[in-house]
Amino acid sequence: MVDTFEYVSNQFIRRQGLFQQMPHALPAQRIIDARPLGAGHIKVRAAGSDGSKLQAIAFRAANTPLGEALLRAPGGPAMHLAGTLSLDHWGGSSRVQLRVVDAAAAGSHASHRV
Repeated sequence: MVDTFEYVSNQFIRRQGLFQQMPHALPAQRIIDARPLGAGHIKVRAAGSDGSKLQAIAFRAANTPLGEALLRAPGGPAMHLAGTLSLDHWGGSSRVQLRVVDAAAAGSHASHRV
């Protein structure tokens, strides 16, 4: 489990190959931005309790309870995010990205699984 982003970096992910495949829970993340991307995906920018930011994506989540919850989340209450960490290789650079598979409002027992 990772509860802040302070240890999540490209070098850490590269050194920990298996880390990419293990599920991670990121509690009480503030969703800064969420928008549709491509063919049915939702791109998310989140901020941890330490203020650091992380890119995230929910593949094939548009028109699902997960996608709808993420799209409503910016400016609202914090959300718990669950998924796997990976390197996103795009435009000649690499950055850490969370592949979101589940989310729930902080303080809620309801989840929005893909």
